[in-house]
Amino acid sequence: MMATVKKTSESFSSMPKIHAITAHDAWTILSTEPNASLIDVRTPEEWNTVGIADLSSLQKEVQLISWRTLPGMQVNNAFAQELTARAAPAAPALFLCRSGA
Repeated sequence: MMATVKKTSESFSSMPKIHAITAHDAWTILSTEPNASLIDVRTPEEWNTVGIADLSSLQKEVQLISWRTLPGMQVNNAFAQELTARAAPAAPALFLCRSGA
């Protein structure tokens, strides 16, 4: 599941707009938007088992920030702080997760 978040001036102006997009669309955004980030929110176990996207041809790195942690799938309380430190403000942020949950 891939989603991108963009600020919008629609009804909830302070809330980002979330869109589900294809892998092709994600690649297009990452390759054309210089500050766009790919944030992989899966667990380290999933990164090790399934792998991590290769953005080296774009001279970018995937930002690995788990949304939930094992055991028990607890929410990562430092997620927002880690995201703020790694993603460019006001730039497209694309989130990658396994289940869409």
